[in-house]
Amino acid sequence: MIKFRKTRGKRARVYLRRFFRRVGRGVVKPEKLSEIQIQTLEIVRKLIVNPNSDLLYAPITHICYIENANFLVKFSADSVTVTNGKFSYYVNFFQKEMSEIRNIFFRVVEKRKNEMDKRYDQTTINNLKNIVSRIDSLDV
Repeated sequence: MIKFRKTRGKRARVYLRRFFRRVGRGVVKPEKLSEIQIQTLEIVRKLIVNPNSDLLYAPITHICYIENANFLVKFSADSVTVTNGKFSYYVNFFQKEMSEIRNIFFRVVEKRKNEMDKRYDQTTINNLKNIVSRIDSLDV
């Protein structure tokens, strides 16, 4: 148990420095990524930005899906599953890396949604112009 003392000035700074050194010893520093994790992240990033990939999100389970050709990638808050036609690979990650991947995934989904909205709006404008031109031709 750590006891706090009433101290002032330089003694207080020294005491606090020693206190935080003791507390800091219990903190586990994150490890570097393994080669498997690096390759898996590269695969996921490339599949996310590929325009031929289908990106799906399950809001209840918070699982993201990427499908492209024979590949299916499924990832959640702490793991990625990469499946090709024959094998399935399950890789665990730290929260930081998965957060970055999820942010990339959601940015790409949002970008695709905006592009779809623009196409839909343009189609709607063209259809409305056709309706106006038909109405104008009826008046003649």
